[in-house]
Amino acid sequence: MTTKNSQTSQVNFLQISGARFEISRLPETTFYTEGIYFPTMVLPDITTGNPYQKLNYASSEIDFGRLAVEFKVDEKLKNFTEIFNWMVGLGFPENQTQYKELKDTSKRNGGLRSDASIVILSSSNNPVKEFVFRDMFPVSLGGLRFVTTSGDVEYQVATAVFSIRDFIISDVVDN
Repeated sequence: MTTKNSQTSQVNFLQISGARFEISRLPETTFYTEGIYFPTMVLPDITTGNPYQKLNYASSEIDFGRLAVEFKVDEKLKNFTEIFNWMVGLGFPENQTQYKELKDTSKRNGGLRSDASIVILSSSNNPVKEFVFRDMFPVSLGGLRFVTTSGDVEYQVATAVFSIRDFIISDVVDN
């Protein structure tokens, strides 16, 4: 039997900055990530009644929330533009070529949807867990704010929000 002291003395808590975001569809965004907001996961309950009390059961579907990523915008707006173009191609292209190019999976970053991964790092900055978000696409891209009254140099940060099908968690195997 494990004692309470041995359980608590071996705990290293997860660092808030201990994660790395990677998505092949957005190579310009990957290395400028400032914040990652994991989606919620909800297993709704189903309530049935009987003459004496209500009974709760787990439903057969899990609802996944949205993944949000904050990133620094580069001065040529490459990372902002790649998400913008992805959204335009999905939502309201000006011509069929925009959608067709987006859909073309033979291109380096082709496809309507993409998987992404977030690697969680230990307190020693070693990878320990990987979250893989499957079949995601952007549903929101935050605007940019230009302020001329600021005295210090500040950098643009934008937020992109993605709809996901689901995600899986796996251990990272040391090589």
